[in-house]
Amino acid sequence: MLIKSTRECMASFLLEMTGRALASTPSSRPMSRPDIADYLGLTIEIGSRTLALLASAATIEVPTSLPIVSRNWSALTRLNG
Repeated sequence: MLIKSTRECMASFLLEMTGRALASTPSSRPMSRPDIADYLGLTIEIGSRTLALLASAATIEVPTSLPIVSRNWSALTRLNG
């Protein structure tokens, strides 16, 4: 059984959500940070810290308003394993 790190789980989630967003209607709403953390089984603090780490590595952009923007698809894919 393969256990992913928090960053790997977040990368997998972001890749999945980006794929869904590309295929969905414009009316779909992105998830908030607390919702993302809850979905992944993380505390809000760990979820926010992980998003901040990915943002500081220029992998994603986390504007003050939604949605989170994928800036480096290949980095997310590498983290996804």
